[in-house]
Amino acid sequence: MRMGKNGSLQIVSQTINSNYSIDSKLSSHIYKARLFQNLPFYLYNENVDQGNGSYTSIANVSLGYNEAKFFGSSRFGFLASSLKNVQNGQGSIVVKGNLVTSGLGSTQQVYNYDGTGGCFFRNVSSSNYTILYDKSGNHCSGRKRHSLGYLFGRWRPFLAI
Repeated sequence: MRMGKNGSLQIVSQTINSNYSIDSKLSSHIYKARLFQNLPFYLYNENVDQGNGSYTSIANVSLGYNEAKFFGSSRFGFLASSLKNVQNGQGSIVVKGNLVTSGLGSTQQVYNYDGTGGCFFRNVSSSNYTILYDKSGNHCSGRKRHSLGYLFGRWRPFLAI
């Protein structure tokens, strides 16, 4: 966390990364599970003195959830998926004395799931209680899909998001 301007500015930036894996062998079959996660968070908040006893408070926030999963075995093939979700919000209010006199706000969210069995995306944004944009559907990344019969021995590890 960074602070500045005599405490009227705060900035928080953090990212949490995690990596889980399980390997097991049952009889002659190998089973593997992998989970990669990335959770970014950013917050900017500043109070700007407007004079005459008022100030504007400005805030921007962004948070995300990114995940890549792999489950598979040498016997049954594999299932893989990735999820990317980011939300952004911006807002400002004008405060005079102890009263909020006006304010504006907007948000955006992009959600994208891509898995062995299918895919889905949604992109939506709003401003001051009005939806500005909302689009969703089944949109795949274009990579070739593989059935569960895909042989585990040919799988190539994918990078964490």
